[in-house]
Amino acid sequence: MLGGGDDSIAIGGRRSVIRDMNVSSGLLRSWAVALILVVPTVLQGAEAVDASAIDPHAVTFLQTHCADCHDADTQKGNFRVDTLKTQFADPVEAGRWERLFDKVASGQMPPKKNERPPLNETASLLEWVGGHLKAEGARRYAMEGRAGRRRLNRNEYENTLRDLLGVDVRVAGILPEDGRSHGFDTVDQALSLSTVQMEKYLEGADRALDAALGGTPPKPFRTQRFTYLTPEKSLALQRDRVARSVKLDDSVAIFVSNGANNPWGIREFSAPEPGRYRVRVSASGYHSHGKPVALRIYNGYFLQGGAKRLTGYYEVPADVPTIIEAESFLESPRDTFQVVPYGLPGGAVKGGVKDYSGRGLRVYWVEIEGPLEAAQWPPPSRTVILGNVDPALAHEADAHAILRRFAPRAFRRPVSESELTPYLTFTSVQLRDGAGFEQAVRAGLKAILVSPRFLMLDAAPGRLDGYALASRLSYFLWSTMPDAALLKAAATGDLSDPVKLHDQVERMLTDPKARSFTR
Repeated sequence: MLGGGDDSIAIGGRRSVIRDMNVSSGLLRSWAVALILVVPTVLQGAEAVDASAIDPHAVTFLQTHCADCHDADTQKGNFRVDTLKTQFADPVEAGRWERLFDKVASGQMPPKKNERPPLNETASLLEWVGGHLKAEGARRYAMEGRAGRRRLNRNEYENTLRDLLGVDVRVAGILPEDGRSHGFDTVDQALSLSTVQMEKYLEGADRALDAALGGTPPKPFRTQRFTYLTPEKSLALQRDRVARSVKLDDSVAIFVSNGANNPWGIREFSAPEPGRYRVRVSASGYHSHGKPVALRIYNGYFLQGGAKRLTGYYEVPADVPTIIEAESFLESPRDTFQVVPYGLPGGAVKGGVKDYSGRGLRVYWVEIEGPLEAAQWPPPSRTVILGNVDPALAHEADAHAILRRFAPRAFRRPVSESELTPYLTFTSVQLRDGAGFEQAVRAGLKAILVSPRFLMLDAAPGRLDGYALASRLSYFLWSTMPDAALLKAAATGDLSDPVKLHDQVERMLTDPKARSFTR
């Protein structure tokens, strides 16, 4: 092959083909250089990197040391040098040149079994390729910024609603699954925005505002205690048949950790409605020879077709009943809790449990209370959003004041009056059309929550300002919006100070929200 198309570098194929054509290598190299055609590309009004002044030595290097293995006939590593295009402004082509640069610079290519190219030839190739890649990178950085604009993925969206509104509401599950690029769901090219997603964002905003402003009051708060001592209550239906446990006077000793078909879900209980619930487990070790015993608590729906979620791992002492307490969000009215030992045998006890002397987990009782939201109604988040405004006495100016307080937190930066105007106008129109004060305010808040300024992570090209850097840090380490301390550091310029930036990162890594980063 002599050419790869109108804008490809024309690099000869295998040397056997060249010999058959009886073309001298010098003539072929000259011919190759003559066939290089560059089609300039313009991105966002900026002039693309012009590679027409290609160093002939680069073509010589590729012809001499690469074409044997990377032409149309061989294509080792699924890579061809004869089809390389000099359009460095094209991300795909730039990626191919980056791959070539990295392989040659690291010494992986040409292969060590081959004759090594002279250092000056390698340096010449790397200088030419690296120079164009660097120039194109600088152009893109100046025109487009370090990273492309992207939307929040569904976990970031849910976490941001939680921290913005002060409510624990599960909306990630209603959104379409996020795309991935290179294994990550935080890459702009993979996070498209469809009409279906916008519909779901509207639904998610409604759910979040229901929880934050107090829609329908939750069902009454209840505390219920359960034991494993009454088979007719069906808490441990398979206990005796599968030889997993033994019934004691005041408790049940469980001897296996196998979660499959585990009977230890609290089947008497099912969440009356989605919300946060508190679970307490009174347990200790059994025949554990003075050593503690570990357990896991799950929440979810444990029958066929259900999904369970880990609440946490815990440890109880050998002989003293100890109460473990945890909270979880139960997403479905069918959800309950499950207590499972950890670190015990995985299958049924051979020969039964009558004379079994191995260690086990002794469970005395399980207590569940909730929904916790019912303990304080209306929720505190309502006051955080509306302030002390009485909707029955409030006016348009009060509605605008609420949006002015809310928008900078939602957009994670200061907001100009011109940016606010559409949301203020929309709220005013609702009031003039006869909507109640709270209904109109809610419409304005919902408009903010589906705005690109909320849904998207964006930053102006060039050096990041403090607010853009705060968002980058926060969504990287916490998968959620910046907190008040980080936004204050952005406002004062502290994030431009390496020492203070380091202090902020250390603070963020010690925060429980950093678990999102490690997960």
